[in-house]
Amino acid sequence: MESVADNTSVSLKFVVVGGGISGLATSYALARAGHKVILLEKSDGTESSAVGVRSPPSMTRVLHQWGLKHIFDEIAQLCRGISWYSGPNAEPLGSLVVDDFLKEVAANFYFIQHGTLQDLLERLAKQEGVDIRYNTRVLGADPDTGYVSLNDGGQIYGDVVIAADGYNSALRAIVVGEEDKPNPEKTLILSFALPTAVLEGDPELRSMLVPTLSSFWIGEGYFCVSHMLNKGRDYTGIISHKYSGPQEVNDWTLVHDINQFDIDFGKLDTRVKKLLAHATSVYSRIIHTKSSVDSLVCENSRIVLVGDAAHPIPHGANHCQALGFEDAQTLGCLFSRLQRRDQVSQLLTAYNEIRQPWSHFALAHTYRHHQMLKMPNGPGQQMRDARMRATMVHLDVEDDHMDEVMFKQVWGDDLRLFLYDAREKVEDWWGQWGASIVKGPNRTSVLPRVQISVSTKTE
Repeated sequence: MESVADNTSVSLKFVVVGGGISGLATSYALARAGHKVILLEKSDGTESSAVGVRSPPSMTRVLHQWGLKHIFDEIAQLCRGISWYSGPNAEPLGSLVVDDFLKEVAANFYFIQHGTLQDLLERLAKQEGVDIRYNTRVLGADPDTGYVSLNDGGQIYGDVVIAADGYNSALRAIVVGEEDKPNPEKTLILSFALPTAVLEGDPELRSMLVPTLSSFWIGEGYFCVSHMLNKGRDYTGIISHKYSGPQEVNDWTLVHDINQFDIDFGKLDTRVKKLLAHATSVYSRIIHTKSSVDSLVCENSRIVLVGDAAHPIPHGANHCQALGFEDAQTLGCLFSRLQRRDQVSQLLTAYNEIRQPWSHFALAHTYRHHQMLKMPNGPGQQMRDARMRATMVHLDVEDDHMDEVMFKQVWGDDLRLFLYDAREKVEDWWGQWGASIVKGPNRTSVLPRVQISVSTKTE
């Protein structure tokens, strides 16, 4: 259902640090709710990535609620299923398809080019009056005063500062209270893109050219997911590989020689190696495992974490970009209800109580799920494959059906993530606790703390 945002009675000044997808989405949602928004981005705004972004149902739902269904249908590629391959010989496990059983939870799963999505959000933000300032590097922010410090010596004031500055956020430590503790576990992410015409000329790759079908390989220490984009004109993918080397690569905009990482690419399936070899661009980054935070809002209710700064989920997960859109929608819906300035801290408390437990769950699930996908070849891998095979349909078998009980055991947490509705969560919260917001300005919880315990160990 599409809706138009209610406008706030009081307009605040928000300063959003970071002009990536999460920063633009948050800026748009807050401006749409009636607030003044200044977005600060260190780049010149001309970067445009050709790689793909997955929009699972929870993210697509936000875009539809913003009234963008028609536009999104035009620029995004609908996904109706995923073909899975596993093990050293890339044996087919079957396909996950959006049939009668899955359509209520997994429909509206799309692929869209990163640059196309970013351009759309930039255009929408500007239409809502967001003041986007490129070539503006932020050094820090003062949680007491709300001033953001710039590298040219200048300062910008915000009633609320939104930290949307990504995985290596400069502002996250202010909210967390300390730098993230170093974690030796690292992941190499390789994103690649190539014209579809390249696959058409290779008989082994040609079979992958199904516009609504994605391919997913899982193997010892890695997984790879790939799919078509731009109505079939382009092909893109991402490889997530365990990494223990000395290299550190933090800038997505730079193209690196992948041989410098000393990875045994011989373990990759032949088709994946061919895709890498033919790719017109390969972007790399090394991600350190990070834990969830106790709070997404600083003690003074000045600085708020969104997107990768809030929940640093490794790229390659279904939900990396979705969580940023959920953050944006949550803040937009909450601050459309602002009636007095002394309610700011309570609305930020609501944001934290709605989003922090969910962030913890999503992060823990993703790390656990990726460990399962990358397990070493052997009995454990064979048992995993047998369980996954039972959850899929086999397109070459007549009247084949998945094991629905096993499906819920294997994919249940993903389905929970797909079903999340950020606007509904705010409405539920407001229906139960909204009356308490008008009673006082103190930043104290009006909602009992929700504790979600999720094991991060691989069974």
